[in-house]
Formats: sequence, structure tokens, C-alpha cells
Amino acid sequence: MSVAPSRGKLHIEGLTVAFGGVKVLDDVSLTADAGEVLAIIGPNGAGKTTLFNTITGVYAPQSGTVAFDGESLVGRRPSSIVRLGVARTFQNVALFGSMSVWDNLLVGCHHRMRSGIATSVFAPWRATREDRALTAELDELLSTFGLDDVRSSLVSDLPHGINKRVELVRAVAMRPRLLLLDEPTAGLNTLETAEFAEHLQVARRRLDVTIALIEHDMPFVLSSADRIHVLNFGRTVTSGPPAEVAADPRVIEAYLGTTEVAGR
Repeated sequence: MSVAPSRGKLHIEGLTVAFGGVKVLDDVSLTADAGEVLAIIGPNGAGKTTLFNTITGVYAPQSGTVAFDGESLVGRRPSSIVRLGVARTFQNVALFGSMSVWDNLLVGCHHRMRSGIATSVFAPWRATREDRALTAELDELLSTFGLDDVRSSLVSDLPHGINKRVELVRAVAMRPRLLLLDEPTAGLNTLETAEFAEHLQVARRRLDVTIALIEHDMPFVLSSADRIHVLNFGRTVTSGPPAEVAADPRVIEAYLGTTEVAGR
């Protein structure tokens, strides 16, 4: 099945992923339209992280299609998918603890660099210009996201909430067109979650990026997402605007648990 290209659009159709005969995702279809925030929710074991792993090329589906901007992602290596403009953060912070914040950002930008050894030798001015442009860009990002004071700090010395922000900034520095966030507020307190929500909107405006996020914090989801897609036992329960999804009795039973939570 061919999918018409749409700048920044993720389109998944009939996706099935199984391990040892057990279907972790069963005929899942969804879209994340260009520039929107799509939240993917569901109980533990619903298949949410498997969905992200399939989008990013970690897992190969048994059937179905995954396309971004009309380009099929199925069968591509993860590095190839990154080059198409897909960036990801993880539930457990995936930073290099023995490196500084600055060096972590540089590692995240590695795929963007065009100057190699040959350029440094035969056209050093080009490599210098690229380095200066990247340095200026990262300086601006650190300032925008309130990380100036920790730029030289080792990641291992920083609190969890700051590292979550560093990971977001590293993803932004990759200049993605699709940003996948796996439980971005996990381990954050109420204040840190509110701050992260603000930074997420800054990232969205800065990049004009499509965002898909997995999250259990329902107040954060309801305030941040344009649409919500609900999974349970690997199948789609419902999909739609936050208020509509939160009021769905099937969602309340499968995930939210009480009408009081759903009404927030």
C-alpha cells in the first residue's frame, strides 16, 4: 500500500509485531499529523515501547506498514531512520554519564556533521565554519532551555530532572522532523513535570516538529497532546482529542481507572 507523502507525517497501517507467537502489537493503525503532538497511552504491557522500537527500526514487524513523509521505515537500519529526521528519547535517560552536557549534545549532532578528515586537511576553513555554526546553535539551545549553568557539568553529577531536559535538548539539536518521547516525565515531580511541559512546547515551536510521546502522567498528557491514541493488550482501544478520549468508558476501565482522574 502506498502512502502519499506529507511533510512530517507518521502513518502506520495494520502493524503486527509478535515474539514467540505472542502478538505484542496486533493490527495497529495510527497517524501523527505534521506538527501535532500525539500521546500514546495504555497500561504496562500494552505495546507502547514496542511500537516505538518498530518505528525506529529496532524490531521488524510481521505485517503492516510504517511510513514517514511517504518513506517506508520497515527494513531500514536505525541509523538510516535517524538520517530521515527521526529522533528519540528513552524512559531511562540514555546519556553518557562520564561526559559533560556539552559533549553529550555534540554526540547527538554527530550525524549532522559533513566535515571529515579530508575536509579538515584540504578545506579547513569549511570545517571551522561548520564547527562555529554548531557551537553557536548549541549555545543558543542551552540558553533557551535554561542549561547554561550546567554545560560543563558531568551528566552523572546532575539530578534526574535536569538530565531529562538535557536529553530533550540533545534530541532538538538533531533537528528532527519526528520526535519520539518515551515517558519523558518518568521520575519527575510535579514542578519538574510542569517545567518539562513548557520546554516541550518550546521545542515544538522551534522545530515545527511532529511529536509522538508515550506517557502515564495523565494531567501532562491532557494538557500537552492534540490527540491521544490508546492501546491495550497490543490493540487500539480508541483515538481522538484528549477530552473525548478521557471520557471514553473503555479508556477509564482499561487505563485511567476512575472517572475522577478522567475528568481532570
